[in-house]
Amino acid sequence: MAGIYSGLLQYGPDDPDQWGPDLAERWQASADGLEYTFHLRRGVQWHDGQPFTAADVKASLDRVTSPEFRSPRCGTMLQPLVERTDMVDEHTVKIRLKLATPIFLPTLASAWCRIAAKHVLERDGDLTQPKSAIGTGPFKFKRYVRGNVIEWERNANYYNPKLPYLDGIKQFIIVERSPQVAAANMHHQKPPFDNPEVRRAVHLAVDRQEIYARAYEDAGVPCTILDPQVHSEYALPMEEVQQGPGCRQPKEQDIAEAKRLIEQHVPGGFDLDVVVRALGPFYTDPAQLLIQQLRRIGIRGTLRTMESAARSLRAWANASRAPCNWRV
Repeated sequence: MAGIYSGLLQYGPDDPDQWGPDLAERWQASADGLEYTFHLRRGVQWHDGQPFTAADVKASLDRVTSPEFRSPRCGTMLQPLVERTDMVDEHTVKIRLKLATPIFLPTLASAWCRIAAKHVLERDGDLTQPKSAIGTGPFKFKRYVRGNVIEWERNANYYNPKLPYLDGIKQFIIVERSPQVAAANMHHQKPPFDNPEVRRAVHLAVDRQEIYARAYEDAGVPCTILDPQVHSEYALPMEEVQQGPGCRQPKEQDIAEAKRLIEQHVPGGFDLDVVVRALGPFYTDPAQLLIQQLRRIGIRGTLRTMESAARSLRAWANASRAPCNWRV
């Protein structure tokens, strides 16, 4: 979102360790280092055509420095430093600090400390909706397809007429939490997953449509790496994708074949650990669904959660030792 919003200051592309002007053209500090006066650029517009003024700066800084507002990045950095923000006139603001500190300006230049439009905050209450993505930056929000793509277009009214160099940006969202990725993390060099028929049984048993619908609230497209609606020139047609083994509905045919394969190659089935990161429902919900689905073909899974660091160490160790740990 940094391309949509601007800050008072910014880190420069030529020297990422040095900050310089952005919405503030210049500034000066008082002799005691407790007060900073910022002179704002004139003629800057928000993406909806409204003028940018000092009122926007005050509203943004008052918001993130309020004790009632949870801002884990900018607010956490500025709340201990800023006492108050005052408007001098439409193009000048003064920021009073609680203590003189050299970290104030670099903190203000952080990509987390962007200036939002006062009229948007008053209208929407927060910036969580696509319609609220109105900034003064080099790119304007164009469209968002949930689970697929975010698109920005060049801001023709950006205060620097030489920028941006690009006409637009598309950010494609690859839903990595797909069961396809999970299946790739089976221990394919250790029994029973060294047997391709067992891996095929798992592939057939997983109901991807159910996982996307129940765990991800239909965000993304199951069974695809590239969404045909977004990448029509490269992706397989959905009709073809949905007829593939493991993706076709209803699941009875795939489950019957998966049961037959497990009984043939691992009679009586087997137990395994399903290890996920301890980061809440985002990871545990799909893992629990996977366990339920695999139980139908004789694979008895047990959910384990681990902190990320411990999980990484275990995954490294399991690469050579533990044959039946399925890392989702």
